[in-house]
Amino acid sequence: MRLHVLRCSGGCIGFTGVVFFAVGLTLQFVIDGVVSKQAQDMLPLKGNDSALFQPWVDHGGYGSPIYNEMFVWNLTNPEEYLNGEVPNVEKIGPFVYRMFDWRENVTWSEDPKKENISFTYHNFNVFVPERTDPSLDLKAKVYMPNYALQGVLTAIRTAPISSLEKEAAFFAIREEAKVTRESLLLHRTIDQVMWGFDDPLLTTIVAIANRFHIEVPLAAFIGLQMIDTTAFYAEPSIQYSGTTDYRLTAQYRTWCGKEDLSEFWPLAPEITGSDGWQFSPDPDDIIPLFIDSLPAVVNISKRMKTELQGIHSYIYEITPETWDNSSFFGTTHNLFSPNGVLNATASQTANIFISKPHFLDADPFYMNMVTGVEPGDNDRDNTFIWIEPITGSGIAAKQRIQINLQMSPWLCDAVEGRNNNCSLAEAFVPLMIANQYIDIPPNEADALKSQIYGIPNTVKLVAWILFGLSFALVGWTAFIVKAIRTPHYDKLPENDDIASAVDDYERGERN
Repeated sequence: MRLHVLRCSGGCIGFTGVVFFAVGLTLQFVIDGVVSKQAQDMLPLKGNDSALFQPWVDHGGYGSPIYNEMFVWNLTNPEEYLNGEVPNVEKIGPFVYRMFDWRENVTWSEDPKKENISFTYHNFNVFVPERTDPSLDLKAKVYMPNYALQGVLTAIRTAPISSLEKEAAFFAIREEAKVTRESLLLHRTIDQVMWGFDDPLLTTIVAIANRFHIEVPLAAFIGLQMIDTTAFYAEPSIQYSGTTDYRLTAQYRTWCGKEDLSEFWPLAPEITGSDGWQFSPDPDDIIPLFIDSLPAVVNISKRMKTELQGIHSYIYEITPETWDNSSFFGTTHNLFSPNGVLNATASQTANIFISKPHFLDADPFYMNMVTGVEPGDNDRDNTFIWIEPITGSGIAAKQRIQINLQMSPWLCDAVEGRNNNCSLAEAFVPLMIANQYIDIPPNEADALKSQIYGIPNTVKLVAWILFGLSFALVGWTAFIVKAIRTPHYDKLPENDDIASAVDDYERGERN
């Protein structure tokens, strides 16, 4: 009787162990589906109650503070430079600003699925003295090439008018605006060259250019950056809401009222990609990134897998091909330059070229044109973006660029005529370094981990518990089977014959 019970219980326990193992194995296979379902539920911007709507509105991603570190390059030999010597520069900074960045006037398209979402950007910068070296002075004056004047002169030089008309425009600028070779340089405070100032001279020059039917998109207020960007982002942009395909959430359709970028990049006019806050879930090795400050679409490539505050992520960086002169950005308007810069002339109204800080990875051609610039360092000067792969969310970034102005000998003729005592060496003079840092706060990192890992981790835990129970039950079943198959003999009487006792025991077992 006891063996019969053991056989039944062993079979039940073994079957239960096998079932537990099968269920645990099944759960392991469905985890990917659970994760995908999590992303599908979180990503679409369906309305105010969508999981990612508020982070999307905040634009920083999960309330991440955005800090801008600004360095300016001071031209230390202005007089010598105007006499033909190589420019020498010194880096001053960083001056740290907190950028507040958000979307407003948010509306959904009227189609049943609300496939598109329209909005306008708004951001402004606030100086953060506690993050800035107290020895630095925003009111200190620096010398710097006059990028605004160079922009107007370049607009005249490249305008579709006759050579006589161009010379007449330059002559009018010399006579009426009284520009000289010194006008080619700014001598302003750091605060002014970074954030702008009113320049009556520029107002006069623009008016002269307009008189010759040359459109110059500059005003009297000029600066390398802007404290408040309301005017810059006046027109609405449109992104996919993700309601029809969650993988397209926050991908651009139009930007600031423009359907393409042909006026800036004739060879790369398409508006695509995201602004760095949201990418497609399970992103590819190479994905597009829209940089609205240029504006341009560049490709970023997967570099390595890592972990940031407990969040599994991939680090991406701008592809090396982007900086080639054979790329879309190197051939713009046929302004040749060796590898290592983006030719942003069309979008910046001056011969502006964007590089990595300290000309990192650029052709030595650039470093040979200027002195005072230390060699680039990959960790310090490269751009990196951390992307969480389940949702495609950008959780951190280190974006670094250097703004350079191409200065050429023809500028002397433009401001002083043919017979002048001005001599400019051809150079790409660095003006400023702008570093932007974004890092998800610990409390928001915990919230994101709970959202994306909560259910999958629970499923994994249940699967492993079932695996453990299955092995325990199968092990117990094996023990029972062994017990059944092992003969059990009662203690034999000392005076009985052993063989007889064995026979009696086996007959008892059969009965």
